Amino acid sequence: MRRQARRYIVISTAMATIAGCVWCLWAAWNEDREDFSLHLRELRMDTMRTTVTLDTLNPDTATVIAHLSSNLSEDNLFQFDPSVQKQIPELTNMKKDPPQSKFRIDYQKPYIDDLSPIFGLLGLRLIFQNTGPPIFDRVKGLLEAEQPHDSNAVLSVIGDPRLYPFDRYLILYEVHGCAFLEYAKKTAYIDSSFQVQPRFPGMVVRELSKQELEGWDGTYGREFDLIAKQQKKNYPNIRRYSPEFWTGPGVAISVERPLFLRELTIVLGLAAISSMVFVYRLSEPSRYFLNSLGTFAALWGVRSILMTDAPKSPNIVDFAVLVFFIVQIVLVATRFLLSRGKAPKTPTAT
Repeated sequence: MRRQARRYIVISTAMATIAGCVWCLWAAWNEDREDFSLHLRELRMDTMRTTVTLDTLNPDTATVIAHLSSNLSEDNLFQFDPSVQKQIPELTNMKKDPPQSKFRIDYQKPYIDDLSPIFGLLGLRLIFQNTGPPIFDRVKGLLEAEQPHDSNAVLSVIGDPRLYPFDRYLILYEVHGCAFLEYAKKTAYIDSSFQVQPRFPGMVVRELSKQELEGWDGTYGREFDLIAKQQKKNYPNIRRYSPEFWTGPGVAISVERPLFLRELTIVLGLAAISSMVFVYRLSEPSRYFLNSLGTFAALWGVRSILMTDAPKSPNIVDFAVLVFFIVQIVLVATRFLLSRGKAPKTPTAT
């Protein structure tokens, strides 16, 4: 009975392990590299579009490069923009575009506000999620008659490269950019859609959810709440998520390693531990040192495989390999000292 029960346990454990491995591989194969919600921004048919292309993520310096560009279609402006026609009724049912001398378009030069530093410290507490259009009289001194040229900006990211390959980086920013149409002595605000195009090969990009944004406490979030409570200051809806803001000018995305790389790291780590135990328990004393050298070489090979696209900062893989090296050295020294303490076997007389 005991043998049958043991056999049943072994078979069940093996089948469960195989099923788990199959599920992990299936999940890694079907993992989306870009969140579908990011592509929904491209479906908006606004007259003006402001696009931010993100690339050159550097985990060691915690920075990413943002390329900012904007485009306005004058054909859609007079024929297919209901918000402009609502502000200037004279444009309603216009059969053809008015001549250039009859209207004027002024552009606000687009720029990016980096929200990652304040979010990393305080969460959503001091991020003012404004979605209303700017007042013309306040920004008219900053407007330009020509369509703005493309520009670049360096944004900061939130993340710890030491956690590679389980590292995750958050990028949060707000885009400012719009235009104003002057026609028939009236001024209309031209709204812009804001698109994001991440260019991170080999990484998984997705948009942060409401729960993630509201749940992020920040480094000094609790201290801020305590000070505000002591000073009896009221911050209404201080951490409330605004969908209009985060689907419009506000962008909050996370960039992380693919699931396959994380699974591979765990499997190779378990294989390294198993090989160390196998070599220590089953190797003959005369072959143990050579087998240990083979284990050293295998560990270094595993590290080389996993560190192909790793940050330059020391990470979990480096520390794990160092620990394995130290344990292997201790095992070799222990085996050597124990073998020296044993008396050699003498042949028995027949």
